[in-house]
Amino acid sequence: MIQQRIPAARASLPLTAAWPTIKQDSQFVAASLFYQRAENILTSKPVLGAFAVLVLLWLACVAAFAADENLPPNSPIAASSGNVANATATATLAEKAGFLNRICGFQITSGGATAPSLVSATVTGVQGGTLTYTYGAVTGPGTPSPSLVVSFAPCLPATGPGIAISVSLPALGPGNAKAAVSANGYQTSITPFRE
Repeated sequence: MIQQRIPAARASLPLTAAWPTIKQDSQFVAASLFYQRAENILTSKPVLGAFAVLVLLWLACVAAFAADENLPPNSPIAASSGNVANATATATLAEKAGFLNRICGFQITSGGATAPSLVSATVTGVQGGTLTYTYGAVTGPGTPSPSLVVSFAPCLPATGPGIAISVSLPALGPGNAKAAVSANGYQTSITPFRE
């Protein structure tokens, strides 16, 4: 019988019980040969070598992610100019040695001035150079001017580690009694964190 030529391990497959006809016996032989060839291919040295390379790559990725966990979490930072009357208002995300500053946004608020005015607010210390925004004060010292609220997604990095990022608003003119600039972001360590 055909099944006698098949090794005992192959003959014990559960598929044999469902194949009583000769046609199905020939299918069983073909399937057995396929399994045997597949086993030979999978246990060959080139395939085992490729499998070993894949396992090593996977382990390298796991190690890289584990190394990133050694960094401290991002430290949020914020700064404000406080209230400034007809003078330059500046909010500075202070530098810290070994850390990279990132600015995620800023807000400019003010009251009006005796005469309407337009000034150029700037963000300095970021990669790509100085950013400039036009801001206006309305007529009337007691009248609120529209706020300028800017968010950066993703947050903008400083030009390098240990560099401050500043947001500055020039004086809005005579009669302006209130102007304020606020900035927010975070600092990230540029060296691995070890406790």
